[in-house]
Amino acid sequence: MARAYKALVFCAVETVNLSKNPDALQAMKADSDAYSLHRLVDFVGRHRISSSEKFIGSVAREWVLLRHFEVVASRSLVSEGKNRFGFVVGDYGLERFDKSARLPEPAFAADKLDRTLPLCKQAGLLAGKDEEYRLKRDGRRWLASQS
Repeated sequence: MARAYKALVFCAVETVNLSKNPDALQAMKADSDAYSLHRLVDFVGRHRISSSEKFIGSVAREWVLLRHFEVVASRSLVSEGKNRFGFVVGDYGLERFDKSARLPEPAFAADKLDRTLPLCKQAGLLAGKDEEYRLKRDGRRWLASQS
């Protein structure tokens, strides 16, 4: 979870840095998705004084669960009303919609973050040692400016 937290903040900081390039800014502005890089910058800025637990909780709620409900609801409408929800809000919180259905196997994905963070450290974007990373002065300055 710590790596996900660091990666999201890193992506937000790098989006701001990339926005200084007119071509990159134009490409990013063309992305009107509800979960674009620019919206990530806004999201991180709104949570800049939140604890890491609250930030990750907001990510899970707003960018995962609510997104799931949005996508499934829109797909259900065009699929002759077929309920496509994998989980629903039940009496005891989130519950699987069809408890008799087989659970999907998790897909294998190589952890690119393990390669990206050391590379960013070598490029001078991050500071730290071993597997501990922290934003350098520019990253902290950006977070402070988001008030």
